[in-house]
Amino acid sequence: MERLPPHHDTGAGTRQDKAPRAAQVLVVDDDPAVLMLLEETLLEAGFAVRSARSGDEAVAVSAEFAPDLALLDINMPNMDGIEACREIRRLCGDDFPIVMVTSVDDAMSIQSAFDAGASDFILKPINWPLFQRRMESIIGEWRRAAELNENQQRIAALQRVAPEQAMLVSRNGVVIEDLKERTSNVRPDRVAGFPTLDELYGAEVARRFKQCISAVLKTCQPKSLRFTMNEWGTDRECQADFQVDGRDRVIVVVQSVSDDVRTAPREVYQLAFYDAITGLPNEHLFRRVAKTVCADAALHDSPLALISVGIEGIDEQSGSVNEALAREAARIMSEALARFPELVPIGDQETAERFARGGEREFLLILARVRSADDVNTLVEAIAATFESETPALAVASGVAILPSDGARPEVLLRAARGARKEAMTGGDGNVFHGSAASVPVVNTVDYAIELREALAQGQFELHYQPRVATLTGKVTAVEALLRWNHPMRGYVGLREILHLAKATGMIFDIGDWVLETACAAAAGWSQNAAAPRVSINLSRQELTREGLVGRIHNVLDKTGLDPARLELEVTEAALLRADDTAGLLSMIKALGIGLVLDDFGTGHSSLASLKDYPVDALKIDSSFVSGCTTDSSSAAICEIIIMMAHKMGLSAIAEGVESRAELELLAAQDCDEVQGYLVSKPLPMAELLPLIARTRAPAK
Repeated sequence: MERLPPHHDTGAGTRQDKAPRAAQVLVVDDDPAVLMLLEETLLEAGFAVRSARSGDEAVAVSAEFAPDLALLDINMPNMDGIEACREIRRLCGDDFPIVMVTSVDDAMSIQSAFDAGASDFILKPINWPLFQRRMESIIGEWRRAAELNENQQRIAALQRVAPEQAMLVSRNGVVIEDLKERTSNVRPDRVAGFPTLDELYGAEVARRFKQCISAVLKTCQPKSLRFTMNEWGTDRECQADFQVDGRDRVIVVVQSVSDDVRTAPREVYQLAFYDAITGLPNEHLFRRVAKTVCADAALHDSPLALISVGIEGIDEQSGSVNEALAREAARIMSEALARFPELVPIGDQETAERFARGGEREFLLILARVRSADDVNTLVEAIAATFESETPALAVASGVAILPSDGARPEVLLRAARGARKEAMTGGDGNVFHGSAASVPVVNTVDYAIELREALAQGQFELHYQPRVATLTGKVTAVEALLRWNHPMRGYVGLREILHLAKATGMIFDIGDWVLETACAAAAGWSQNAAAPRVSINLSRQELTREGLVGRIHNVLDKTGLDPARLELEVTEAALLRADDTAGLLSMIKALGIGLVLDDFGTGHSSLASLKDYPVDALKIDSSFVSGCTTDSSSAAICEIIIMMAHKMGLSAIAEGVESRAELELLAAQDCDEVQGYLVSKPLPMAELLPLIARTRAPAK
């Protein structure tokens, strides 16, 4: 059933006075609670919503009506989101936007989704306050891309020859538009005067035209037809070329066979393959070049980077200012790239086409001589710095995809880079590597493994601890151990990069062992009285599936002398979903006397029905709900529902990401048991943590 946004006008009216049709979104998730949240958020934002609770149902709904966008959960029973994506892509065509919803550490599923035809992805935990704007941005961008693609397909049909006639024809043979007029000064009297193919070529030829049109629309493959045309009593051999243009339209190019087949004039080639505003190659030419460059890189086993550089601030301006800013952005990009001729040799005629304008506010790059991640980082940082110094009004964010770790085909790499760029824009990071590329930008992982082993041996890893306090008393109840890498050259390396590198190099278990033993030893030192806080440690999916995990934990407790009651392990819903027999494993850990916390709760990774199977002690409300609870009624309601559900099940409720006094007061009013976030304290090194534990005070409410 379709649900319309509030105040949506469905009454009769003229074309002029009717409001624009609400964008229709197909939402697919097997978890009814998450499905409800997605529906209500989209409806409130003004979208029309169709929902489905399984992959096969989503495919059936897609076949019945034409949505503007599909939002698919990856993990679903029977037909999963990836298979559903593949079928919906087949049904709805290449231009249809499909957005996958998946977890931040699920690089393999993200890659599989892109291979199946996904256009974009949204990471869990979902940032609900930004979700509405993200949907509006995705639909707007894909609509603009569809318009651009229409023009490029039309031009591509014309660039091969200078035709006598070039028309856009509907399925039933009605001439919709004259295309030749758009690319030359020839007046299209013939097309303008005859609205149907029957009147243009006679009934018999028109019938053959319609057969070709039907075949092209059915197969999506181009087709040619030879026919005789009688003009002023003289028969002339002609050829008609048919090319699909959307779901119900075909481009028809007619020329005389007796004419010499000519290469497209320079102005037509320029229009087809170059951006009219900046003079740079456009995406159509970039894709052609990328296909050749990627094939060559794969043949020689050479790493290659494809980068999508997004420029924010261009599309917010008026038309003339918009064009001026686009030209300025292209100039600044060229200036920055000129400093790296070995990476982007845009001064070389043969390689200049590796730098292109991809859209209204996007530039595309191919780096075919990548030696390390530092090459890419140095380049994108130089681009950002150049923009900041010359045009502060334009903000820059870059997304990077790597061949072969993110795929071998240029279309897959381009989708991956754009997805990473959008993540950088919404997340505030200036440069984001997509998926597995974030872990190992170049295929040689040996150097990274050596660096990580040296970091362990030389004491470069540190643990910082973020306190958690009782909401009512302000007493420190637990501290979460968070890994930091104090690199001798780069300074502190982010946790996300450490984890990606650790997984890619196989060092995840060594580092996990170090974290467990170091945190337990530290906690044993301060756990000399009953009021001492617990230490909380995060377990990754890889560690959950590690053989002998329970025995390893038991040995560390024996070695450090830490009371098991002083240890907590935090596990995300996503990790539990992808590990086998997690309920049994958690029961064995629980039997040791260790506390268990379900992290990132409420982000929709698994069915709420499975919660009863996990022997956890607490639910940790994801920060995406907490951050909006004082300004968004839906987020506040979600927090309250999770707290009430936890208490009904005999569990504690913990809120993470608390950054304001207003959030603390609201959570206290909702009877949340514990809170954690920068309002209480940032993550602290041991020397700064101990005095805070002694004070055990939270901000007054």
